[in-house]
Amino acid sequence: MPVIEIKLWEGRSREQKAEIARRITDAVVEVGKTAPENVQIIFCDSAKSDWAIAGKLSDE
Repeated sequence: MPVIEIKLWEGRSREQKAEIARRITDAVVEVGKTAPENVQIIFCDSAKSDWAIAGKLSDE
């Protein structure tokens, strides 16, 4: 059972997440030869202030 975790900055709409989930599920089903009901996707939204790149908080 594939479990996919997607980490994003907060702010994506429900519709955007639904589209992302649909497309990723389709790809995993096609390439991984599994059924859609076996694919789980977890969205983890983070504030930019909780994320750092190259030693700097992303909200700077």
